[in-house]
Amino acid sequence: MSHLHRRRARIRLRPRRSDRGDFSAQYILLTALAISVALTIGAILTDMLVSGAESLDLGLNQ
Repeated sequence: MSHLHRRRARIRLRPRRSDRGDFSAQYILLTALAISVALTIGAILTDMLVSGAESLDLGLNQ
């Protein structure tokens, strides 16, 4: 068996390293961060809109 054939066989038999778990963890963390930022901004905007709407005088309390 030539050197090239042995090298190919060794490469084929070598356990493959998988980084898929690392990608999944990063994806989950970034998704959780994006959701928390969106919820925070939503809460701030809701508070601003409700306080602005409550300050409107519609003339119904006369």
